[in-house]
Amino acid sequence: MKRQVKVSICMLAYNHEEYIKKALDSILMQKVNFEYEILIHDDASPDNTAKIIKEYELKYPQIIKPIYQSENQFSKGKMVTREFNYPRAKGKYIAFCECDDFWTDEYKLQKQVDFLENNKDIYSVAHKYMIIDKNNNIIDYSHRTEKLDRYFNKNDALKLKSGLFHPSTIMFRGSILQDKRFFEGIDKCCILGGHSYMIYYFAQLSDIYIMNDCMSAWRFVQDEGGSSYSSRANNHKITYQIKLLDMYYRYKLFFKYEYNFKPVVREMLLVTIKIIFRCREEGISKSKAIKDCLSLASFTDIILLPFCEIKRRIV
Repeated sequence: MKRQVKVSICMLAYNHEEYIKKALDSILMQKVNFEYEILIHDDASPDNTAKIIKEYELKYPQIIKPIYQSENQFSKGKMVTREFNYPRAKGKYIAFCECDDFWTDEYKLQKQVDFLENNKDIYSVAHKYMIIDKNNNIIDYSHRTEKLDRYFNKNDALKLKSGLFHPSTIMFRGSILQDKRFFEGIDKCCILGGHSYMIYYFAQLSDIYIMNDCMSAWRFVQDEGGSSYSSRANNHKITYQIKLLDMYYRYKLFFKYEYNFKPVVREMLLVTIKIIFRCREEGISKSKAIKDCLSLASFTDIILLPFCEIKRRIV
């Protein structure tokens, strides 16, 4: 009798021929007492990414379940995980591994599944991770100032923002995918991906337990013209900062009284103004960028930005 899939692992691939083998091998090395599936979506990569996935699919047909796109869906504004991976996930639990990241502990999945099995009132569990460069050199470790092996609440989420956990570290209950409000928030808020949204959504369902075990590596790469989030954000600082500000205003509207986002968005407004004044971006008018920035802000947000404070941030 075929055993039921317990964990669905979502992966997004695009131009990852240099890293994807390491990512897939790090999942396939997992030592577990349950079945898992790898839901990998190749977004019409022009390099050899799809060819490599096909090789693994032929070798592990019961585990690796790919989608090969002929046209890039991200460029069409599609939320790829939401539209192509979540609907086919069969697992009781959901995990992630981007194709330029990888897992470092062969018991990662087992440890997280065991935790959620033994803590029925908790919706998600994450862990410490290392930060590496494109050559696998360790740059840093996460949570340097935080005590781990404990629960993190909504206040911690506001304080740490996207630093609370990285997508390669999280595991959450698949029952969340039956929650219409979860998808409503993705549709309304996630204009730069769903990383921070997951943090705020999961933290309002229950506290998030973060293990001290370092079990994955996040590859931080900023290349000229690169396709990674870090590269795009670095190469288009003004555009991405305004989008980030927009996203946090959307969080404020969506989550309402669950979080006090006012101090966060005010600080982000100041940072955005600073970036607009300091940076250059081809095709971007600074006066229009300032107008776009302030159009997102409420009157209260603007009036609480003293001129001296703005001046301090931009000089």
